[in-house]
Amino acid sequence: MAKKKNPYAKKSVPQPRILEEPPLIVNCICPHCGRSYLQGKVTGSNLARTCPACNHVLEGKDFDARAKELLSSKQAPKSELDTLNENIDRLSAIIDHTKWWHIAPARHIAARKKEKLLPRKQELQKSIKRINKQINVLAQSRYYSSEWFVRTQIPLKRTVVEPFEIAPIYDVAGKWYLSCSSADEVGFAAEYLVGEKLFERAKDPDSALYRAQIIPNVYLPQERKYDDASFWTQADFVVLTKQAAFVLEVKRRAAYLVVPPRFEFTNVFTTKNAEAFEAVCEKFGPWSARELERLGFSSQLSCALRQNETHAYLFSEVCREYTYEDIYEQTVFVKPHGFNCGERGFVKNVNVSIASELSDDFIETLEHLCEQLPDIHTQEEVDAIGSRVLYRYGDLNQKRGIIHKQCLGQRERRVS
Repeated sequence: MAKKKNPYAKKSVPQPRILEEPPLIVNCICPHCGRSYLQGKVTGSNLARTCPACNHVLEGKDFDARAKELLSSKQAPKSELDTLNENIDRLSAIIDHTKWWHIAPARHIAARKKEKLLPRKQELQKSIKRINKQINVLAQSRYYSSEWFVRTQIPLKRTVVEPFEIAPIYDVAGKWYLSCSSADEVGFAAEYLVGEKLFERAKDPDSALYRAQIIPNVYLPQERKYDDASFWTQADFVVLTKQAAFVLEVKRRAAYLVVPPRFEFTNVFTTKNAEAFEAVCEKFGPWSARELERLGFSSQLSCALRQNETHAYLFSEVCREYTYEDIYEQTVFVKPHGFNCGERGFVKNVNVSIASELSDDFIETLEHLCEQLPDIHTQEEVDAIGSRVLYRYGDLNQKRGIIHKQCLGQRERRVS
């Protein structure tokens, strides 16, 4: 006789199955000694990552200098190859167009000359290909040896969980950048740019951010009213100093931004008429948003300020060492087409700034505030707080985010 099921037995809730990527194995090359090493074998301490072979500090400028050397060494064989291709094309034209019998010897002479040039062409092609491969490996090594990767463990390519692929590239001038194709990848590159600038200042003894605790991708718990469910929200960066704590929200907006005084909101304008936009901004200053809308410029309000306000409040709940008055909200827009703002510093613990390869506005704003505020913690206390926040709320390889989305997906299926 079959047993009846217990109607009072609790139903088991299936735990989310975390999809795992295959093990990451990336061969990197040291710009100092030229030896290869795996990305997980980088040695050294915080803000001073070193090569496991020669113990030299691995910095981005060293990779860039080595890349420029390789690019300059490629110029001579590339120039010779271009000249060789021109001669081969000229000889091929003689061979193809010289078909009359009485000038056949010219065709045979051109064919013999062409055969003599082909081995040299293959040698130059192999040499250039070898140099290009070294440059590509160097560009990849620059990312996987960076402080950003050590802190986040986010690879440049995923094939299982939310697949994407970002290519690190050195251009012909030796400038390193991340080549992106989707909106998520562009946002990731913007966060990387802001993180690298923060890490550079944290290593500079002359900076007010020296030895600051910089924690990217901090997942903070928040309570929702429906279904009594606890979810998470992500802060792009948390920067802890002896004077204050900063919660950073990074946005990539390829548009024109207008921020009125007191940072009450941010207007995002998308227009192709840059001259007319700049003329209005020059006349009306930070109050130009209403005039731009009257003239027909399409705009929308950015949610970044409200989003960062929520992150700052939630961080004050999980980190009691900093009061809510000691936590500052810094919104950073990366590489906008234009930026018109009525304030330079913080207003009621809020600031909006920009960042690019040539602009460090947000860094200067943070440093200026730290120089004015008194110390509320010692450096040892800041290090201890940073370690605790990183251990409890840090998000290595975005696993917390993956679990969060899977839990949301299961909840939606149960409700439906």
